[in-house]
Amino acid sequence: METQAVFVAYCVIGAILLVISARLYYKKTQEDNEMLESGELNCSLIFKKLKSSQCTREDLYYYIDYFFKNYHTLKPSIKQSKDLLKIVCLHKHTNAQIILKTQKLLIELNPNIRYQLNKIVEIRAGIC
Repeated sequence: METQAVFVAYCVIGAILLVISARLYYKKTQEDNEMLESGELNCSLIFKKLKSSQCTREDLYYYIDYFFKNYHTLKPSIKQSKDLLKIVCLHKHTNAQIILKTQKLLIELNPNIRYQLNKIVEIRAGIC
């Protein structure tokens, strides 16, 4: 009888945790969707969308364009700028034109990290 009670208790606790985690996930997804609809994207949301497995080539173009059009309002750090290039390099729908265009625009906006951005592209291309 005691083992059945313990099993039932574990099942109840597991169900409660499952409901709580589902609600938290739904709330976070809803907040992200509200930000997308209102046009208030930030760097972390852009990166999250680019890393998503459902991100298409059109989405890739859209988020890169959005990043550069709103660069001064987003105010990305140097690390975020390098992260964008890494994400673009590793995206499944990327090509050399997208990578080089992104690299060129980032270098124009951040000439002091030119070497680091070149290294990222070289590693992706397998030159190093």
